[in-house]
Amino acid sequence: MRTPMLALVAASLLASAALAQDCVDYGGHLHFLGRRDTPGNAMAVAIAGQHAVVADKDAGLQVIDLAEPGNPRIVGSVATPQAARRVVVAGSYAYVACGDPDYPYPGSVQVVDLSVPGAPEIVAAVATSHRAEGIAIAGDLVHVGTVFGQYSTIHVIDISTPEYPEIIADLDVGFSVEDIEVVGSHAYVAANTTGLAVIDVSVPDDPQFVGTLDTGWGYGVAAGEIGTHVQYLYVAACFAGLQVVDITVPDAPVVVGTADTPDCAVDVAISGHHAYVADRDAGLQVIDVADPELPALVGAIATDDRSFGVAIAGGLVCVADDGSGLQVLALAGPVPASLVGTADTPGSAFDVAIAGQYAYVADGAAGLQVVDTWPPDAPMVVGTVEVPAGAGALGVAVAGSHAYVAAGTAGLQVVDISAPPSPVTVGILDTPGRALDVAVAGSHAFVADREGGLQVIDISVPAEPVIVASVDEPHRHKAIAIAGDHAYVALSVSDLRVIDITDPRSPMIVGDVDVQTVAMDVTAHGNHLYVACNYVGLEVIDISDPEAAVSVGEWNSPGRVHDIVVAGQYAYVADAYAGLQVLDVSSPGSPVLVGAIATPDFALGVTVGENLVFVADETSGLQIAWQQCDGAVVLEDDPAETDPDEDLPIAGPGLSAHPNPFNPHTTITCTISQSGPATIRVLDVRGRLVRTLVDGIVPAGRHEVRWNGRDERGREMPSGTYFCRLEAAGRVVHDQVTLVR
Repeated sequence: MRTPMLALVAASLLASAALAQDCVDYGGHLHFLGRRDTPGNAMAVAIAGQHAVVADKDAGLQVIDLAEPGNPRIVGSVATPQAARRVVVAGSYAYVACGDPDYPYPGSVQVVDLSVPGAPEIVAAVATSHRAEGIAIAGDLVHVGTVFGQYSTIHVIDISTPEYPEIIADLDVGFSVEDIEVVGSHAYVAANTTGLAVIDVSVPDDPQFVGTLDTGWGYGVAAGEIGTHVQYLYVAACFAGLQVVDITVPDAPVVVGTADTPDCAVDVAISGHHAYVADRDAGLQVIDVADPELPALVGAIATDDRSFGVAIAGGLVCVADDGSGLQVLALAGPVPASLVGTADTPGSAFDVAIAGQYAYVADGAAGLQVVDTWPPDAPMVVGTVEVPAGAGALGVAVAGSHAYVAAGTAGLQVVDISAPPSPVTVGILDTPGRALDVAVAGSHAFVADREGGLQVIDISVPAEPVIVASVDEPHRHKAIAIAGDHAYVALSVSDLRVIDITDPRSPMIVGDVDVQTVAMDVTAHGNHLYVACNYVGLEVIDISDPEAAVSVGEWNSPGRVHDIVVAGQYAYVADAYAGLQVLDVSSPGSPVLVGAIATPDFALGVTVGENLVFVADETSGLQIAWQQCDGAVVLEDDPAETDPDEDLPIAGPGLSAHPNPFNPHTTITCTISQSGPATIRVLDVRGRLVRTLVDGIVPAGRHEVRWNGRDERGREMPSGTYFCRLEAAGRVVHDQVTLVR
């Protein structure tokens, strides 16, 4: 069974101080960007410029373009004579360790020319004693190890001329070689039964075995430096987790720290003070190694299949994910965002509505679940309403003191929630088919009925709902949204019906909109409609003229979009495979991914309340996350931008803020004389950093950036005086602002 993309696999990773904040900058966290299925089984990955190079087992080598990491594309491939197991890259060449499962047969190292990524070509090969597995490059040498128990061999290959590789040394070892890392004059070998083995390679054509270290079953090894003098190795040691090894004395390595992982650690990559571990069935584990003696698991992202390889470069994390191919994540911050809280529900959570501190979860065959979400880090199911046998709560809307449940074959179920912990069904109305979704406007409920079309139901007396009109047609109705005098219904074909409900008792079809694929859900916000287009993603429809609605924008989802809600300038997307995706839709025609957060199972429904996001996560129930912190964090061109070639002084009017005093936002306007590095920071009266708003290359001209009165962690700052500091073009300018709460 496939596990959902990006599921958070360790409940212990919930933010321990969740209530100390009230929003999250998702863009500052590790998050999923995209994936690309490969024809074989992705076993290992290396990054070469804007391309990922995947050892894809029986499908050979796959070259994947990462120029658009949200939509990685296979641009080239080459078949290898044996299964591609691991890969390393140097210059414009990939070196692929190959071999088949039948151990007695020789393996090989294939040399692949990547100078034309779309047409990779094998230009040379070297036979190895058995199946080649571990491989590393050091200068003009490739060290490759084989897997065949006590008959394994480490080969040293001269690649000074890649087209003519030559084995210059062999070293027989009594263990199977899974991975190799070369540091200085020593090669460190992850050995499946031995742990870590040390080989002196100071004389390349005469390598010498100098010792072993028991780390547990060694599968992957990577080097990383902490401080200025001490060098550490990080060993992915299967069920022994991550082992941190001090190699200050190369011939006498010592384990100084251990971090358990949920499954079997098989590969590791290092970035800064964090280790990223491919943990097989548990996906990607993030471990803080700032203190090598106390490594700590600080985050986890599960992947579709089994994580076998990981590589980091250019702000991206690439995971070789067995049968699911390549997974691409943004290394915007070292760790993924954490959920605030979770409430398991007895059924399968399909939809959620919020009213005050209570969430109402359409929980499939388990009916309607009432969840008290305060405090949000400890939500609890406090009430339940059953649905008739054979039915299921699939959609829910709340209006006043009643919840309206689309209950599948049971039709519409009306629940009195005036006392939320004691909900009571007060009315049931059978609909012609299966009620899948419901929306409420005034004294009418509008039900998307799979077989029966749009059902308009008078709920002026909630205990006595009555069908007063319907719009029937051959296409199945799946979801509905109401905006003004119009209903927008998602059909089983790639179409949206626009229905005039000015007179709810006489609904009229007045238009339709073609969408990219079957719509799973639809939501309205302002003059735009946001459509969940299943495997495609998000489509934005301009409904300023409902009878001539037109598509104006789209966003490709990494997985399968089921639901969308919009709050302010952000859209929150429930992606069954990729969890909660957060998009900036301040320009509706150009949605931009801000970040994401993992959910344990399949994210099917989403809504917002106050500063929280609530996700119906199928078998994992209700998940609670913070909303995205508002306020821009990048410069935007001012509409009155001047000619970038004009020489603009940075003094005087170079920096100003309006409004001032402010609460809760102020817009900072700056003028920069020439393109180049620029920073804008907010400081308190003692000169301490409060927030960095801009840090990067900024073009010449006038620009604006907003500050929302919060610090780097999203916490509200108290009333007082603050200083905005602009550094650009060799000058520093300050402006004083006053925050009044």
